[in-house]
Order: sequence, then C-alpha cells, then structure tokens
Amino acid sequence: MKDLSIIIVTYNSEKYIEDCLSSVFKTIKDLDSEVVVVDNNSQDKTKDIVKKFPKVSLILNSENLGFARASNQGIKQSQGQYILLLNPDTKVTQGAINNLYSFLKSQPKAGIAGCQLRYPSGKIQARGQFPNLTSAFFYQTYLGKIFPFGILVYPNIFTGVGFKRIHRVDWLPGACLLIRREVIDKIGALDPKYFMFWEDMDFCYRAKKAGFLTYYYPKCHIVHYSGVSLAMNQSRVIHASAESLVYFFKKFRPTDVKRLKKLIILRCFIQILRWFLVSLVIPRRKRLISVYRELISRMK
Repeated sequence: MKDLSIIIVTYNSEKYIEDCLSSVFKTIKDLDSEVVVVDNNSQDKTKDIVKKFPKVSLILNSENLGFARASNQGIKQSQGQYILLLNPDTKVTQGAINNLYSFLKSQPKAGIAGCQLRYPSGKIQARGQFPNLTSAFFYQTYLGKIFPFGILVYPNIFTGVGFKRIHRVDWLPGACLLIRREVIDKIGALDPKYFMFWEDMDFCYRAKKAGFLTYYYPKCHIVHYSGVSLAMNQSRVIHASAESLVYFFKKFRPTDVKRLKKLIILRCFIQILRWFLVSLVIPRRKRLISVYRELISRMK
C-alpha cells in the first residue's frame, strides 16, 4: 500500500489543471504516492493536458457524474493509506502536501485534516461549521455578511482569529481534504447523492459521529482559484447548492427542512430584486431572474 493517493476531479479544467499537476509532482517527491485524475467528460482540452503527465492514472467518464461520484471512483481505485481530495483549480505550494500528511499521521485521533486555502490575492478562505437553522437564516438573508451576525455563519472571517493556529473544526472544504483511509473504511466514501456542494460537509459530519476529529492545519497553504469549473453553468450551480443543503438537512436535521426551504425562497426573492435592478443597467443579467424563479418552484 502506498503512503498517499491524490484524487483530482476535473470538468473543463484546462485553464488550471496543468499548473495544478505540475505543482503536485514538485512537492511529493519524498512520498510513495500516486495521482488519480477522474475526468467528468470535459469538452475542452483537459484530458489532453492530463495525458502529458505519464504518472497520472486517468479515469474517463462519458458524462458528468458530479464531484462525489467521481471522487469515489478515484478512491475505489486508490491504494494510499491516506487520501487527498484536491481541486483542479489549485496550486500546491512547496511542502504543503508533505507537511499536511505528516501532521495528520502524527494525530492518531484525527481522521481528516486540511491546510489553509488562499485566493490568488492572498486572502484566506473561511472554514466551515455545521449549519443549523439559525446560521441558515443569517446566510440566506445575507445578514451573515454583517458583523456580528457573520460569526454564526463564517467563524473568524471578520477577526481572522484562528486562521493561524492549529485547531479542531467541524468541517473543511473538499478543495484540499486529507483523509485517513480507515475513516472511509468505517463510514464509507462521499455520499453520491450530492452532485456538487456540501458533500465534504456531509463526510466530515459522518466522520465526527464515528469518533474521528477534523483539524485545520494553517502551517501550510495552497492557492485555490475557487469555482473555475462551476462558472460553466451558473443556473446548475445555484440550484445544486440549495438542493444539496436541503438534502443535508433531510439527513441530519429533518425537522428543520420546511423552514430551511422557506429561507431559501426568501433568498431567491432577494436575488430576483437584486438582478432586476442590475438588469436595468446590464440587460443580459435579467436571465438570472428566471433561474431563481425556477429554484422557488423546486423548493415548494
């Protein structure tokens, strides 16, 4: 068995996948590792670029299976004691993977760890806490962007406290998520019912219930360009995000589902008003109004 398996799911990722893979191979020389790329039927040059890297195991799907199902394909084929889920729109800094691997290996009670994620500008991306109806309210109404309400939605995003210290968290984004294999052996892989969004939160939630800890390790970082593949179909992204959150609540907070749907509908009305006003200046933005109207019908 290898030390580490790195799983990367691609979908029309030609702009970043070459830099991503190049940065990976520059930083894992001291580990017995493998890299598995699962391509979700990209229609650009992603597959051709990946084929330039002979050490990569490439799995080609005939359709877009979503992040969770594709990741599970890579996990099933992998041979590592530790598994790193890594987004294609990332650039790994020197020593980041090795340091994260060494940290998780040194923490026997920890099952999951993630490093600091930074935007290209250097701004640090927030970590997550498990949602409840209160945090959902502040998020869906955008009050979560205002201090002090934001603390309930985006912990430490206003003060920056915690971004520089190692500590336990509820969940971490799947953009860079290191997992001990025994976690998967015990709770299973990602839930394939999520097409995109919140499958990482679901996984960390199940891991916590099984007794595994999740750690934020900011002593190393990667650059995350965030959402490169998602920009291809904005309506699908908007719908998938809301529907995946509803599914999470159905699994773990079923009594709050109806109220969550009402909050999502409220958010849709706010967005419809927003894009109506924007469309007065930028007419092409008017199409987003129909996207949110459709989401309202899906929530009923």
